[in-house]
Amino acid sequence: MGKRALVMSGGGARGAFEAAAAKYLIDQGADFDVIAGVSVGALNAALLAQGKGPEGLKWQAQALVDLWLNITGESDFFRGGLLRKIRALMDRTGMYDLEPTRRKIAERVNPDALRQSGRQFRIGAVDIESGHYVVAGQGTENIHAWILASASMPVAFPAVHIGGRQYVDGGIRNQTPLREAFHALIDAGGGNPEDPDELYVVMASPLTLPPLERPVRNAIDVALRTLEIAVDEMLREDILYAIAVNRQLRAGRDLEKKLGAVNLRPEAISFAVNPLRPPRRRWVKIWGIAPSKAYQGYLDLSPAKIREAIAAGFEAAESPLDQDQLEKLLQRQGVMGGTGLEPVTSGM
Repeated sequence: MGKRALVMSGGGARGAFEAAAAKYLIDQGADFDVIAGVSVGALNAALLAQGKGPEGLKWQAQALVDLWLNITGESDFFRGGLLRKIRALMDRTGMYDLEPTRRKIAERVNPDALRQSGRQFRIGAVDIESGHYVVAGQGTENIHAWILASASMPVAFPAVHIGGRQYVDGGIRNQTPLREAFHALIDAGGGNPEDPDELYVVMASPLTLPPLERPVRNAIDVALRTLEIAVDEMLREDILYAIAVNRQLRAGRDLEKKLGAVNLRPEAISFAVNPLRPPRRRWVKIWGIAPSKAYQGYLDLSPAKIREAIAAGFEAAESPLDQDQLEKLLQRQGVMGGTGLEPVTSGM
C-alpha cells in the first residue's frame, strides 16, 4: 500500500488556511505517514504529527483548528511595541517577542508523542551564520526550540539559539520542504508503480501573487511586500522543480517497462534507466491545495480573517489540484505575473 505525505508551507498568520485544509483531508480518511512543514507550517505539522493512528490524527487535527479559532489577536502569538521596534534596528532582538508562541509550543507539543506516533516528522530552520538549511525530525533533541526557530521570521522575530548557533525561519530558503518529504516517504517504506505514494502540498499563500490593495506607506510595508514577492517566487520554483523531478521519475519507470518488454538484460535496462532516477526519489502522485486569495497579512491575526481563511481551507481541500493543473497554473503565473487569473479546481 502506498504512503501519504502532507507538506505545509510557510506563511505566518496565513497558516489558518493550512490547518483547515489538513483537517478536511484527515476527516475524509487520509492518514499521513509523513508530515512536514516550515515556518508556520512547522507549527501546524508539529501538532498534527503527534497523533497516533487514524483516530489520534483526527483528534490532533481538531485541536489544531480549535487553536486557530480561539486566537483573539496578535498578542496570542507575539508581543512588541514601539521601543522594541526601535531596538530591532540596532541589535538582534526583532520587532516582536515570540514568548507567547514559545509557551504554546511547550504546552501543546509533546516530544515523546512525536517520537512514538509512528509518523515521519520533518521541519527546517536556517543557520543565519552559515546560511545552511538544517532539518529536524521526530527524534531531534530540543525539538521545541527547532519548531520556534523554523517560525522565527527575520527582522520581525529574534533568532533562536540552539547549540551555540543562531537559527531563523526555514522559509527563507525552503518554502515547501518537498525534498525532505520525498526522503521521508522512502524512510517510511511502501510505494510501488502499481500503488504509488501520494504527496499533498498545502500552501498558505495563493499561487498567483495578488497586487497590493493599498499603497506602500513605510519601510515595514516595503519589507513585508518584499517578503511576499520572495515567498511567491520560492513557492513557485519549489513546486515546479518537484513536478519536473516527478516527471523524470515517471519517464524512467515507463522506459523500464518498455525495455523489459523486449527482454533486454537487467544490466542494460539499469544503464538506460538509472540516469532518470535521482537519488532518494521515487514517483509519487502530487496534489496541491492553495487559497484563491490572501485572506490576511503575515502578521494579521484578526479573528474574523482567521475564520474566513479556515472556511476557505475546508472548501479548497474538497478539490485539490493535480500535478498537471499545478504546473499549468504556476507556469502561467511566471509568464503573466499573476494578475487576472482565475483559480483552477479539480476533483480528486
